[in-house]
Amino acid sequence: MIMQPVLTNEQLSRAIVKYIGVGENAWPKRDTSRLFAEFGTELAPLIEKEIRRMYSHAYGKGPNWSVHHSLNDACAWIEREIITCYPELTKAAVDALVWDFSYNHR
Repeated sequence: MIMQPVLTNEQLSRAIVKYIGVGENAWPKRDTSRLFAEFGTELAPLIEKEIRRMYSHAYGKGPNWSVHHSLNDACAWIEREIITCYPELTKAAVDALVWDFSYNHR
């Protein structure tokens, strides 16, 4: 029987921060090569797939700009969405996702 790699919540949170480039860039810059460098060829594809699923889910709806009149309002909304949908993420991972969202919706 082939064992599939297991992704922990801590690894996923750390991966999100790495993928977005917190502390490495002045702005969010998604980079899958960081995942491979940090987690290796066995775990990185699993992490990438999970991160893409999260982006699709959390960002897919997008903010309702008729309700969220400012970027600050929209960022507060996406933060609540992420925390509600992914309560297992660390604050650092949530902050990274909100940073990425704010940069890409400015």
